Amino acid sequence: MNAARFATFARLGCFASSLFATRIAGAQEQAPEPRPKVVTPLPGQAAAAAPAEERITVTATCSLGEHLGVDELDARTAADVVCHELAARRATNTEHEVRFGRLGRRIIVTLASRNGNSYDERRTFVRELDEIYVAAPRLAEALVEGKELDETRTVENVLESEATPPKLRGGVVRFDAGFFGQTTVGALSAVAAGVDVGLGYRTGPWNFGFDLRLGGIGSDRDKPVAHSFDLTSRYYFTVGDSSPYVGAGMGIASTKLRHSGGTFEGAGIGMHAIVGFEFLRTQHLAPNIFLRADVPLYTVDGDWYGRGQETWRYVIPVSLNASIAFK
Repeated sequence: MNAARFATFARLGCFASSLFATRIAGAQEQAPEPRPKVVTPLPGQAAAAAPAEERITVTATCSLGEHLGVDELDARTAADVVCHELAARRATNTEHEVRFGRLGRRIIVTLASRNGNSYDERRTFVRELDEIYVAAPRLAEALVEGKELDETRTVENVLESEATPPKLRGGVVRFDAGFFGQTTVGALSAVAAGVDVGLGYRTGPWNFGFDLRLGGIGSDRDKPVAHSFDLTSRYYFTVGDSSPYVGAGMGIASTKLRHSGGTFEGAGIGMHAIVGFEFLRTQHLAPNIFLRADVPLYTVDGDWYGRGQETWRYVIPVSLNASIAFK
């Protein structure tokens, strides 16, 4: 009897255990899966482009990323040029990535930096990768120094995408046309107007050319009349879009000074010195203003008040000039 009761209780215990295990398993199957944890990106992180999965290391802190539409060997060489521009500026404490992408006939070049959640980039278009030697120093300078790319442009590194044909190069032929107001030092005279035309050639910081100046325009009787044909030179102090400059030259000149006491005139070799400022040098029309002093190697002679005695004066024509250079 006891054995039968024990067997019955044993069967009831096994049944209860099986039922409990079945309910536990069902509850586990019906339990909803936990939702993935959503991480809010830090400021600036969302705008950062994800680094390429298969980057090609160029230097310890600079690599080549995506280069769609660009031959891999060309992309490696171009990235090497950009990365070494960064190394030359000692930008080795941040991860950098160079990316290329072809758009029609142009290639977009992107230089990006990542430092934790911080991301920054500079980009520009080049016609072909052989223009990378011009773009690379500008991209590196802009990114490292926190500048806009336009702030790195000078007269010597204009990209083809920034210029309309013909592109400005190291040597540029220019035609200058302007006007001036002139008076003299050494004898009293009124102010006369004049015109100035010239042809020049710029290379680096230097500009060489010649000028033809015709003065003496005006109705005042006591006006100076000065003409000259000069060989000129200018030196620009910066390669920026606007720059101060100084210049000097020599040529053939004539000066006539009409005065109430008589007329004095002379001709010969003359020198001149100028100081000025030129604007918009990377454009095809560049205005400039300058002050010019002519130093003649001759005197002006005449009969003072008709006394029959020849006398002379040494006068220095000075002028304020405004002109436009056409390139």
